[in-house]
Amino acid sequence: MEENYGIKFQDYGLIILRRKWVLIIPAVLGLLCGTVALHYLTKSYRASALIVVEPPVISSDFVKTMGANTEERLGLLRQEIMSRKFLEPILREFDLYGVSSVGAEGVEDLVEGFRHHVSVNTSTSGSDRNIISFTVSFDGPDPRMVMEVTNKIAELFILHHQEAISLQVQGTTDFLETELNHLRTTLEKQEAVIAEFRRQHMGELPEQLTFNLQARERAQQDLKAISENLDNSTAKKTSMENLLTEGKEGDTIAGRLTELRRQLGQLMTRYKESYPDVYMTKQQIEQLEGLLRDGLARPEDPVVMPGPGSDGLRLQMREIDLTIDSLKRKKQSLEDQIHDYDQLINETPRREQDLMILMRDYENLKKNYQSLLDKRLTASLSKNMEAEQNGGTLRIIDPAYLPTKPFRPDPLRVMLISLVLGVGCGAGIVLLLEYGDASFRKAEELEQAIGLPVLAVIPVFPEAENVPLIQKSESVLK
Repeated sequence: MEENYGIKFQDYGLIILRRKWVLIIPAVLGLLCGTVALHYLTKSYRASALIVVEPPVISSDFVKTMGANTEERLGLLRQEIMSRKFLEPILREFDLYGVSSVGAEGVEDLVEGFRHHVSVNTSTSGSDRNIISFTVSFDGPDPRMVMEVTNKIAELFILHHQEAISLQVQGTTDFLETELNHLRTTLEKQEAVIAEFRRQHMGELPEQLTFNLQARERAQQDLKAISENLDNSTAKKTSMENLLTEGKEGDTIAGRLTELRRQLGQLMTRYKESYPDVYMTKQQIEQLEGLLRDGLARPEDPVVMPGPGSDGLRLQMREIDLTIDSLKRKKQSLEDQIHDYDQLINETPRREQDLMILMRDYENLKKNYQSLLDKRLTASLSKNMEAEQNGGTLRIIDPAYLPTKPFRPDPLRVMLISLVLGVGCGAGIVLLLEYGDASFRKAEELEQAIGLPVLAVIPVFPEAENVPLIQKSESVLK
């Protein structure tokens, strides 16, 4: 069976030992090149400033801050700090990258390059990932310039933060004030509409319904009393007319009174007191007794014939007529009042609906107005709090210092890359040499190449001065 005589793992070790200088020399050259590169590469220094987010001095339970919260403001500010509007003034102030000698069309490229050398990193804490600090960094070739630019960026960062807060609070306050004035005008107009509605529909308003019902009830009671008085006066007048018309010639008041009492006794035996004839007879008796009691007539005066008695009856009849007229006028007045109250009561539900619509709009406006008042007060307190730096601010707790070591290039990294490149080049050369070497290293390779067995192998002898005797090699017979 044909055997496989490929390169084995231990052969690589022999190759490395045999070609060690081919590997060592490129590695050393790579390290030398790395050393030279470290000497000639442009050094870049980095400076950083730490900005901490201080919590508000006054608790938000007492005074709430206006506008966006701290995280949102700082997130927006972080984007703003990378804008050309923010970076170009710093670029020109420190004359970075020779901006003073560049035209307007080249400033954008310089700002873009400047932006790549500026970084703003945030540090968060807690489960809600609240921002607690910022690290502002800048790298460049001049250590002092890097320090000054970093501190300048940190100062402007804080300044822009305070300006953003002030603008937010002031803008909110102005907006609330404008809306408050507009809403106040609308509210006053609505109040005027409600007042005019109440004036036009006085008596028909819902809160007057109870009064109208009570007044109508009193008027009905008065009307009932007046109606009874009117009926009594009418009956009294009728009875007097009967006295004047039913009496016989020669009848005296005493005789007529005796006759009426006799008739009343007969009627009472058959009817109740509410019977009309009974009531009428009693009225006549009372009228005659009243004439006698008041001295308007004497018992012997005639009832029908002209005399003091008939004159007294006629005088009372005229008084009763006046009373009846007065009672009729009062009755008509009360009936008119009851009619008016009925109209007011009937109109009350419709007026209540109309007033409810007006009051609903008014209450909504009033609630909005009160809400705006509260918000304006909050905005005013927030504005005063921000003005006194009590609403939470940024503070530099670790300014940028003069860097003593370059940020780039990294010596260890450069040397490691140089070493890897040197060893890689040496390994490539070894690979080429091995593939280009046609000599046989093992007996198996020779047997495979010529097709004949190898009878003996003569090993490589060390230096003659190092080996006293020449050792004979062992013969290998196949």
